[in-house]
Amino acid sequence: MVKSLRCNFDVFSDDFQTSFKHPNSDHDVALFLDPCHMLKLVKNTLGDKKSVVDSADNFIKWDYIENVHKLQEHEGLHFGNHLRSRHISWQKNKMNVRLAALLLSESVGTSIEFCCREGITGFEHCEATVKFIRIFNQLFDLLTSRNLKGKGFKSPLHQKNISEMRTFLNRAKEYIMSLKESRTGKIILNSNRKTGFVGFCVCIKSVLTVYDYLMENAQFGFKFCVLLNSVRIT
Repeated sequence: MVKSLRCNFDVFSDDFQTSFKHPNSDHDVALFLDPCHMLKLVKNTLGDKKSVVDSADNFIKWDYIENVHKLQEHEGLHFGNHLRSRHISWQKNKMNVRLAALLLSESVGTSIEFCCREGITGFEHCEATVKFIRIFNQLFDLLTSRNLKGKGFKSPLHQKNISEMRTFLNRAKEYIMSLKESRTGKIILNSNRKTGFVGFCVCIKSVLTVYDYLMENAQFGFKFCVLLNSVRIT
């Protein structure tokens, strides 16, 4: 379908294109891959592969997430996160989007970071994993924003925050493009588990395309836009 619409989802191509001309109107139609399902695929990839590698050859490990769960179960206390057995035994719930959002969340990233800072065994050199979790959590929040009074990455896109958000989105795209499989060294975007990662890159380009078109045209009179899977303009 994408090829028939003359789009190109090859992120590394100079012709990376996520929108097409409307056949009866003088504007573009931007394509989005559902961020909820893309997050689920990213989580499943990390769970299956057990680790991926960033541009500095730092390992992003599933083990850190498991270690947080084991520590919480052993101590009988939780670090203010929603991590439970069903998140770790994800194969039984691999289609559950909600579990993916709770696993790749700010609270889980902060829990891992806290354990490392406290010198707890099993959390050494976890910085790359925390960064991975936070980037995808923030991307997910931005791409599913729906509250006009939301804060941070959950806020609508508008003139006061677009510069910061654009910088984050472009850096997140570069980060995703740099990720590699830990065993083969193959770029994730060229692997057989690329869909979730490609999907986020597509959404990044499309959301900026939609924002620029609608917000920079005074004829529309829009002050901000919020997103909920597909773009919803107010």
